[in-house]
Amino acid sequence: MSIKGVGSQTALFMIVTTNGFTKFASWRKFASYCGIAPFPNTSGTSIRGRTKVSNLANKK
Repeated sequence: MSIKGVGSQTALFMIVTTNGFTKFASWRKFASYCGIAPFPNTSGTSIRGRTKVSNLANKK
């Protein structure tokens, strides 16, 4: 809850969902699961594109 924008409900949800933050081996995997790690969208010769969130991310 010391992070700006994270209240008691969000903190509790993250703790329960991640089994006390032991479900993920690294913070990068946790960030990807949360949907806060952007991935660049490139296709062929197109290098410009909006960054997207992983399809495996928890949308809640």
